[in-house]
Amino acid sequence: MKDTSLLNFIKKLLADKRVKYIIVGVINTVLSLVVTYAIYMVAGYSVFIKDDIPYTVNLVATLVGDVVGLISSFFLNKYYTFKSKGNVFIEFIKFFAVWIVYYLIYYGLTILMKQFIPIAWIYTAIAKVIGLVVSYLGHNFFSFKEKKDKTSDKDEEKEETEK
Repeated sequence: MKDTSLLNFIKKLLADKRVKYIIVGVINTVLSLVVTYAIYMVAGYSVFIKDDIPYTVNLVATLVGDVVGLISSFFLNKYYTFKSKGNVFIEFIKFFAVWIVYYLIYYGLTILMKQFIPIAWIYTAIAKVIGLVVSYLGHNFFSFKEKKDKTSDKDEEKEETEK
């Protein structure tokens, strides 16, 4: 019985939108880093030893990696996390708007907290977590907001009055 209850717990956990959002975040982060590092290596630089990567190579590699991560994040969140059936173009515009708000919050908080917290990984992690919560809420309630079917609302009201 314990195996079944553990399995059910894991299934429920993996069905939770918040957990799916985290899983998608890990996937698109890894994908973004792989693309970025692959570009470094194609350009002749190693990410495994201290190497002075020129600004332009770093800019191009990071930009391409981030775009690949953003696009994968959009599609994984649209179809896996939120199971949205909305218009791809409109939802991408909304998704991108939330992404911009996330980055403004993230970078603004890192600049602010850097003044008070001397350890970079601590203020970066705090800003990242706050930004990710805002990002999740933005995607859940704006980018991929579920549209209620008017007929199902009327059916629910009818059922309530019949009780």
